Amino acid sequence: MVNPILYDNDTTVRNFIYWTADNGKETGCYNTLCPGFVQVDPQITPNEPVNITSIYEGKVYEMKSHVYLNSTEKKWWYVIQNVTIGYWPAEIFPLFGDTGVDRIYWGGHSMDNGNKHAPQMGSGHFPDGDYTHAAYFTQIQYNNVSGALLDPHRKRMTKVLGCKKNYDLNYSGFVEERDRRHTIQYGGPGGKC
Repeated sequence: MVNPILYDNDTTVRNFIYWTADNGKETGCYNTLCPGFVQVDPQITPNEPVNITSIYEGKVYEMKSHVYLNSTEKKWWYVIQNVTIGYWPAEIFPLFGDTGVDRIYWGGHSMDNGNKHAPQMGSGHFPDGDYTHAAYFTQIQYNNVSGALLDPHRKRMTKVLGCKKNYDLNYSGFVEERDRRHTIQYGGPGGKC
């Protein structure tokens, strides 16, 4: 994420987390700015700067991350590059209960800064199947209530776009190349909607 409002005019690319228990109606918070997320790693923060980024048609850098529920501890753990960053206590997500969630979202999110001009997403290019052109998620999986790791089902995937002329998303399904597995590619140049 690049968010000069949140980071006092800093335009550094950063990792980030955001949680909400009610779709942002009354609860929600970035990183550790309010109670909710508990950081356990003493060095890596949820808003860690991303110092190396991919270059269009050049070197591609990937970052592995995942969130999982430890139902015994009742904690939602957040892991980046095999480092356990911290957790959200399950009680802050009362709607999840013991059955999990109804939907999972992968992709990007963009907001204008009040001037009705949304910034670029990812590399600023539309997805075209070339992994050196646009941002992507690979090895998309989720855990069911029993803890089993599952792949998404193509017929249950839904594309959600708020501004189709400025952004796009392509779901490639299962990609065997480089063990990408279930993959989406997303991004766009931004602009007025």
